[in-house]
Amino acid sequence: WVYIESLSSLAQKGAILDKNTELAYIPTILQSLTMNVLAVFNKKLAAKTTRWENHRTNTAFINSMIFKTFSFEITNTFNPLLYIGFWRLELGALRDELFALYTTDEIRRLVTETLIPYAQKKIAATAMVKKDLEKKLTQEEYVQAKLKELDLAVYDNYDDYLEMIIQFGYITIFATAFPLSGALSLAFNYMEKNSDAIKLKHAYRRPIPTIVNGIGSWQSWINFMSHICLVTNTILIAYSSTL
Repeated sequence: WVYIESLSSLAQKGAILDKNTELAYIPTILQSLTMNVLAVFNKKLAAKTTRWENHRTNTAFINSMIFKTFSFEITNTFNPLLYIGFWRLELGALRDELFALYTTDEIRRLVTETLIPYAQKKIAATAMVKKDLEKKLTQEEYVQAKLKELDLAVYDNYDDYLEMIIQFGYITIFATAFPLSGALSLAFNYMEKNSDAIKLKHAYRRPIPTIVNGIGSWQSWINFMSHICLVTNTILIAYSSTL
């Protein structure tokens, strides 16, 4: 019922999207990029509609934003996986898709959120650094260099929370099909820790510390996925078991 002949022909033997060729990774990359574009658009739309709601407190505003954006994000991320795993009932294809999508998304985040902003700032600051090394930087130039830091983006921890919750979904919801996710997450989180340090030091303004008593409504989403994973893994085990 979702069959489109023109798209299906691209996946035939020898075509550009044939999964048995050396270009088999192209659909996953395109899928990851499309998901990212949709997520950016949805975040802007959610922020605009949440402002229209005119919440009384900042906490209510944040909770409404999290509900809108994360409910879309979890659908946007896991819908293709649910289709493969629970409609087509192909555990092997689900495992391949999980591995490809998970690693592609992690690499995409590392490049777009850390390496590119860091490189842009270093290139822009090259001339100023050279003058500083030559001891020719005047007091006015030094002040101007520091004022330019105000042009950096404001750090928002929403994306970092979202990455961790989505990663938690990969690990738990499809644990039966993708048991390697835990080990991969450990490796990626080590790289993420170091890339976030670079991001906070070079690519964003210094964040202002605030006192909170928890992670807010993110905890509700963790609890939700903790219950969902019991159902999904039970179904996957039942259909993949050879007993």
